[in-house]
Amino acid sequence: MRHAVRMTGLGAALLCGTANAQTPPPAAPPTSEIVVTGRVALTRDEARTFTNSISVPIDRQLARLGVTACPRAIGFPPAIAAEIEARIRAVAAAIRLPVGKADCRGNIAIIGVDDGAGLVRALEKTQSPLVYGLPGTLLGRLRTMQAPARAWSLVELQNEDGIPGLTPVGALWANLEVRRASYLAPPTQQAIQFSVVVLEWPALPGKTTTQIADYVAMRTFARTKPVSGAGKVGTILSLFEPDGAPPPSMTATDLAYLHALYARSAPQYARQQVREIAASLEKASR
Repeated sequence: MRHAVRMTGLGAALLCGTANAQTPPPAAPPTSEIVVTGRVALTRDEARTFTNSISVPIDRQLARLGVTACPRAIGFPPAIAAEIEARIRAVAAAIRLPVGKADCRGNIAIIGVDDGAGLVRALEKTQSPLVYGLPGTLLGRLRTMQAPARAWSLVELQNEDGIPGLTPVGALWANLEVRRASYLAPPTQQAIQFSVVVLEWPALPGKTTTQIADYVAMRTFARTKPVSGAGKVGTILSLFEPDGAPPPSMTATDLAYLHALYARSAPQYARQQVREIAASLEKASR
């Protein structure tokens, strides 16, 4: 079993750079402009169905990035890594997310490997911070799933002001101070602190760096899942699915989804978020 990334160098690569891969994926000209494709007219019901089909709620909320975005492509040739990172930064800027400087501490890891399941087992065996705190059921799925792309996020519970709980010395629990209480809106929010996307080399030929970066953005700026590319609504989340032809970049619907997810700063329940996102998707499709 071979891994494109040495386990001992993974942490260092996240902090300050990238590691070389054994087999490069296809390159595409770098661009900072977000050009979307696949605009189709949607009804409110179609927009709501799409939103529900890709969203993965946690504790009745749709999580959002709670840190300054800092992508690190690991296991890729330097030029390819730079293109992927630049595109992810451009997507973040397009939806008005804060973006880290060039020397920022990585919190979005895009890892290219030969064997995704083998990497997960190695991370688990070495008790890597990349999998620390993940539920055993999720780790089990990541080890056994038959897919060329794996993604997971470490999510932190925060109060409405973005402040996490404090753990007393020696305690196994945390105190979380909330300032408001309402039946209509939650006093807490789910904040993504770190995300990992593992991509297997055999699935990368024929994919451009723009497609790879846009797929990563959709999997890390929100908690989403892959969907079929055979439906009416095109999405870059179908990039590694066997049916249908994936779009050349994130679609207008993908970008509208991310815009709508971050449009409101106050915490909301998932049902409210889905309703507002669906309304935004319908409007953006006209």
